[in-house]
Amino acid sequence: MSNNDFLPREDSQLQNWLDNFLSACVKNDEVLQLDADQINTINTQILGFDTGMTNVTATKAAAKSAVTAKNTAKSTISATVRTFAKQFKADPTIPASVLSELGIVANAGNGPVVTVSSLTVMGCDDGVNKLKWDRNGNASGTLFIIEYKLQGQANWGIAGAVTKSSFDHVDQEPGQTVYYRVVSTRGGQTSNPTSAVVAYGNSSGPGLSVAA
Repeated sequence: MSNNDFLPREDSQLQNWLDNFLSACVKNDEVLQLDADQINTINTQILGFDTGMTNVTATKAAAKSAVTAKNTAKSTISATVRTFAKQFKADPTIPASVLSELGIVANAGNGPVVTVSSLTVMGCDDGVNKLKWDRNGNASGTLFIIEYKLQGQANWGIAGAVTKSSFDHVDQEPGQTVYYRVVSTRGGQTSNPTSAVVAYGNSSGPGLSVAA
């Protein structure tokens, strides 16, 4: 098509041009020697184009709505699956083979899984015990399982699991002695636990004598 073509290239501009063309044809039908059938043909074909434009606009709006709905559903299920995956990975009774079957095991080829270092805990008067540690070279995607037990308890429980190098153990009683340790896991590999650290107590106390 020549760049000097009088017909606009943009569809919306062409619609306006055609409306004007039809009006001019009707107004000047005698001068242009157009009969009613010819004008009707022009009008019918313009209406066909207008209908097509309306359908395209509606289809685009529907497609946009469908994409938005899809993205919302994707975000929702992704968050749900990640929550379950974290729960499963934090459960030491679930074997690596099952985690692999679920497809939630991180790539095991990103270096070895090692025990984290420099684990510390700080008890706060708002009932939050704040833990921090050094990843010690553990690759991205390594899950850190935070285990804890209260003074006098024999077995370790799970406070939570994260992939970052910090964790807040909430809803704790300020001043209550709590022992913590961290285990690293990724791709079916699991590290030895860290040495225990203690909030509100002596790290050499009797609470460290039993490792379950």
